Amino acid sequence: MARNWWMDSDNQVELTGLVDRLDDSYINDATVSCQMNDDAGTAMGAAFTLNYIAASDGQYKGSYPNTDADGLTVDTTYTLTITITDTGSNVLVIKVKYISKYKTQDD
Repeated sequence: MARNWWMDSDNQVELTGLVDRLDDSYINDATVSCQMNDDAGTAMGAAFTLNYIAASDGQYKGSYPNTDADGLTVDTTYTLTITITDTGSNVLVIKVKYISKYKTQDD
């Protein structure tokens, strides 16, 4: 099921509880980048980063500005690719499906 991606709005992306599965320690020093793509794999807007939230346990947060959402089409599915690289150069890629919607007062 796709999550909602709000048109004409800044969208916050948060990654919580990033853990090293080898030793169950929180990863607080990763580089986390995100890119929104359409179904053909074309980049929609600029890539953006998620920054580590100080004194948290593996939490990262970033924002996709509404100016980059201008190229999105309402009621269309997009994929947000989140690439996580830790200090040991280990890479994890997470893909999350979103559908673009206009936010209403009922949302």
